[in-house]
Amino acid sequence: MLKDDWLMRIIKQSARMMGNILKNIQSGSLDSAQQQIDEALDEYVGIDSSTAEFMSPPEMMARLGTGEMAGSGKLIFLTDLLRAEAMICDAEEDETGAYNRRIKALDIRLELAVGRDMTNADFDATIDNLIDELDEYELPTPILEKLFGYYEKSQQYDMAADALDDLIEGDHHTSENMVDAGLSFYERLLRKSDTELNVGNFSREEVKTGFDALWKMQ
Repeated sequence: MLKDDWLMRIIKQSARMMGNILKNIQSGSLDSAQQQIDEALDEYVGIDSSTAEFMSPPEMMARLGTGEMAGSGKLIFLTDLLRAEAMICDAEEDETGAYNRRIKALDIRLELAVGRDMTNADFDATIDNLIDELDEYELPTPILEKLFGYYEKSQQYDMAADALDDLIEGDHHTSENMVDAGLSFYERLLRKSDTELNVGNFSREEVKTGFDALWKMQ
């Protein structure tokens, strides 16, 4: 309960911060928006924009720490601010800059949601927004693997199955390992009730079909 209350406070605080930044972006006041981002990075995260741009997600998570609430809170602010910077890049027609920031934000957010039991409706909304914003791109294999885990954890079983298919059938060089992971996934689903499967937009017949298809690929 304490973690849930803390998480909601952080999300709401970050949402208020983002609301003020987005007003400037939408009005075309990009310099003011970037200044707000720089100030927020310093206040809430403790790094500058240049560091946020060039550090990898593992480096950021190692530096900010995720073992305690404070570290995870900084990462929540960071991912929102990276997304805001991506919007500035959009306005400046910097496609590469926008893509890199969104991928980095999504990577960190998924790591928090999957690995640290921090998923809830408001938290997931940011992940879903980032996925929508990256819709025209083929996601890197490590991101897609985390998405597979995230969708299962958030009970979006149909989406998990789609991500699994992409990993096995696409050019991700993980098909052999993912067949085993996929069989384990379908075995877990077979132990669930029909009601639980329906919540995840999946049927028992689809689970059996998916399992049988992977069994034949061994």
